[in-house]
Amino acid sequence: MKKPDEPSALIRYSGFLLFLLFSICAFLWFVWSAFSLYEQISTKASAVIFDNGGLYGLGGGIALSALTYGILHEVILRLSLTDKVTKRITLTAFVGIGLMIILPQIVHYVVENRMGSNSYMICDQVSTRWLIYKHIAYVSNAETCIDLIFEKEKRLSEPLF
Repeated sequence: MKKPDEPSALIRYSGFLLFLLFSICAFLWFVWSAFSLYEQISTKASAVIFDNGGLYGLGGGIALSALTYGILHEVILRLSLTDKVTKRITLTAFVGIGLMIILPQIVHYVVENRMGSNSYMICDQVSTRWLIYKHIAYVSNAETCIDLIFEKEKRLSEPLF
């Protein structure tokens, strides 16, 4: 017989699957963002777009994976969390949160130095910053910056629907 305060199987499994989906998406966003940035830098593209949003995905994915493991262990498998398992989940989650804070800053510093040493400049009209989120366009020449500004204005002038 089911306990009155126990969630249904649908709720338990859907919560687990939701956390699993978010974890996978965070890792995929990080991998896509990192490879995209690496490709732009390694091919010496005329415009290199640094978007640190995807870099938060690695730490977020690690932290969410730790929580997903906790859900799997306690809610799905119905095993009690021992002190050892709880400490590992907590440590992994804190490592993920730490990476969310540190990794984007380190990568931004490295990219900025690399772009500066390769004579790239920041196209301020296309770059945006909001709180800790940065979308910076490094360009190799002024013509590329003008092209990016034109593309941005064209994109903003088009109707959404």
